Amino acid sequence: MRIKKFTWALAQSIATSIVVIAVIQLLGALGEGVAGAVGWEIPAGFHGWVSVVYDDPICPPAHQSGVFRTFSVPADGRVCTSSMLRGGWTYSRYEYVSRTGERTPLVVGTPGKGGDIWPVYADLHGQRELFYVGSEAEFHESQGNTPVAGNE
Repeated sequence: MRIKKFTWALAQSIATSIVVIAVIQLLGALGEGVAGAVGWEIPAGFHGWVSVVYDDPICPPAHQSGVFRTFSVPADGRVCTSSMLRGGWTYSRYEYVSRTGERTPLVVGTPGKGGDIWPVYADLHGQRELFYVGSEAEFHESQGNTPVAGNE
């Protein structure tokens, strides 16, 4: 019975991914301001602020992982990349990644309903982004300690 549940969950996950990729490609072909798919690899167990500085020529670019432009978050939560912050519709995938490579999906939070990821802002002109990783309660408790991306 467990194998059937796992197989069904895997099939649903694959089908969802195919639909998302098809929609991204279709919108991109139509020129509807699609930024693409972004993956975030976060160290397993990380809780706290992630600040991202884009378009910095001394930093490495994002790496491509299938259709995802992927960023790896270091243990201190400070990401610096030479890649540009793209405007437009974006599909974002957030995952915890263990030292052994095991991946655990994280859910973008909804106020009052919980979640793991709490986006705060993305500044296209200043090429900065800020989000919180943790529970809704942790996110609210951290509000007095909000870093300014790039100026921590």
